[in-house]
Amino acid sequence: MAAATDATVVVERLNHHYGKGALRKQILFDVSTTIPAGEIVIVTGPSGSGKTTLLTLVGALRAPQEGTLSVLGHRLDGARRAALEDVRKKIGFIFQQHNLLGALTASQNVQLGLGETEWPRAERRRKAEAMLDAVGLAEHIHKRAEHLSGGQRQRVAIARALVGEPSMVLADEPTASLDKASGREVVDRMQSLARERGTTILLVTHDNRILDVADRILHLEDGKLTTFTDAVIANTQQMMHLLAKNNDRRNLEQYVDGMDEKTFRSTLQELTAQSQRFLEATALASDEAYQSMLEQSLRIFTRRVGELLQVERASLFLVDHARQQLVLRVDDAYADPRFNRAVDDETGFRTRSVLCLPLHDREGKVFAVTQLLNRRDGRPFDDDDTRRYREFAASLSVLLESLVRIGAVASRHTS
Repeated sequence: MAAATDATVVVERLNHHYGKGALRKQILFDVSTTIPAGEIVIVTGPSGSGKTTLLTLVGALRAPQEGTLSVLGHRLDGARRAALEDVRKKIGFIFQQHNLLGALTASQNVQLGLGETEWPRAERRRKAEAMLDAVGLAEHIHKRAEHLSGGQRQRVAIARALVGEPSMVLADEPTASLDKASGREVVDRMQSLARERGTTILLVTHDNRILDVADRILHLEDGKLTTFTDAVIANTQQMMHLLAKNNDRRNLEQYVDGMDEKTFRSTLQELTAQSQRFLEATALASDEAYQSMLEQSLRIFTRRVGELLQVERASLFLVDHARQQLVLRVDDAYADPRFNRAVDDETGFRTRSVLCLPLHDREGKVFAVTQLLNRRDGRPFDDDDTRRYREFAASLSVLLESLVRIGAVASRHTS
């Protein structure tokens, strides 16, 4: 954690409540954290957990009640209204309510984000139009805000928050009304701002598609900061939904078996993307439900790959570099009794063809091997088999690496 002097935000034992007497309700409980300059921090948690309250306190929109809070080098606890206003001028705000002026054009709304600066009118317009172009609204620069769609108005609000190149950006569900592509454009723009200009970004979201941009994830549960694992699991909604919907192996197998190759690829890619974000956005925290779901899915997806490629068996091995051995991880290839040596001798079964591919981890090292045995038509594997299998293998590699890393952390915690 960065030293307080290097931090944009320092929060220590922050408490906050609404109402008085019998109506008093505490929202934040002893919240403490430090956010270094240039860091992107995502705050997650269920509705009513205190995320927006924390955001408004950090944004100097209300004064802290208990605890200490420093933002951009200024103590906000006990600060006068004028001091809070000075801090607000250095912050770009993005809220779910766009707060645009409907009678003004997109460009004019964005220019408001430049505040009372002495930029010449032409330069203000140029900056606004460049930012609108960056968020994909180049063709709507001169449209009035009231004539834009909800998603377009949200992007105008984002452009307005970023145009002044603020020291910090506070965003409350910035991608809530955006499709996948537009949401990605927005967070990529924020990430560039953080990397290029050292802008600190504090972002509240339920959107698990954008977790990969975070340097850290803070999770609020009932007004308290909880573990990193909770943050990841709470936001891996697609996978946990799949686990809940298919709570035993048989149901999940039926669910996957009913997919054609296009649907299966799409489902596998989504699960892979979720696992990739897990690897990128977490400190490799352990969670039994997540681990169980990955283990189950990896086995079923591996078997389904074998079926789609019309082979008799598919399997996955981990590479034990220390022992120079392959360790069977997904044993579909050896679950069939035909792979018992005694049965093989009796039936005359033979392995006619084998297709093996290495699996690489995020560092490019071979950590596993995947294997197909015997095309069902009896012919040897060809280049097309290799191409198709390589596409599937890339996804299986991410799933397996996630599973291995979770298991490694779990073993360290129990040893």
